[in-house]
Amino acid sequence: MLTNAPLIAPPPLAPGQILAIAAPAGPVSPERLRLGLTHLNAFRLAMRPDIERKAGYLAGDDQLRIDEFNAYLRDPDVRAIMMARGGYGLMRILPHLDEAAFRADPKPIIGFSDGTALHAWVMACGYQAIHGPVVTQLGGLDAASVNRLLQVMTTPEAAPPIALQEAQADASGIVVGGNLSLLCHLMGTPWQVAMAERLVFLEDVGEAPYRIDRMLTQLSLAGALHACYGLVAGDFTRCGDNASDDDGRAANALLRAAAAAAATPFACGLPVGHGQRNQAFYVGARGEIRVDKRQLAFVTG
Repeated sequence: MLTNAPLIAPPPLAPGQILAIAAPAGPVSPERLRLGLTHLNAFRLAMRPDIERKAGYLAGDDQLRIDEFNAYLRDPDVRAIMMARGGYGLMRILPHLDEAAFRADPKPIIGFSDGTALHAWVMACGYQAIHGPVVTQLGGLDAASVNRLLQVMTTPEAAPPIALQEAQADASGIVVGGNLSLLCHLMGTPWQVAMAERLVFLEDVGEAPYRIDRMLTQLSLAGALHACYGLVAGDFTRCGDNASDDDGRAANALLRAAAAAAATPFACGLPVGHGQRNQAFYVGARGEIRVDKRQLAFVTG
């Protein structure tokens, strides 16, 4: 479980260094993979030739995915690891990832969605991770999200501020969170994400309002939200009362109510998630919600 110890930012990736592309969760669409890779030509890419493999709803059996990821963690020439896609399956391999190798040679781990579990593993090791696009998402994103990812991956400085739609109050703390479903499923495991005294952001896709309500209620009953410094809503894509509802109003209303019940400030409009925008930043970094500028800013130290 994440403690109050400061989290360390791994060394950034430099152009020309090796970026490994891993498939530790769901199977990868070949067309979307190829389109996404065109945005990563500033780096040398390491990728298994069978990355498009499929075993039902997984990108290969557990041992294959464990071996693939651990090989990149152990390879000193690999300077960052990016998820090819999310999906399902990362929680299955968490106990088998090589913590010693990562601690000895930390490197940026990039992804989101099911990658929330991977980020929880990284933070439990004491390091920050990049919440940002997976490769198969890159081809469908706006240019601002692609450019920001490349900037965050390659600079040691704090990520630029991100605009919010609404913010109720100034707040600051270490930024944690990610996919609501994964955060709930991590409860009670060694990688449960501590939310007390932190800024918590949430996003999800394809969840009906009653399921979002149920997950927020679980976090509330577990006491996870009651001491957090702020609750920030990202994109809740296709999470309305019908499958085509992408505006997030239903989810925002539920998160707003959860924040009020926890007596913590609420903010919304963080451009992260499964839509056409997904702006990268380091989870585990220190952030500030600034009402006057209506933004989430990131600070060093």
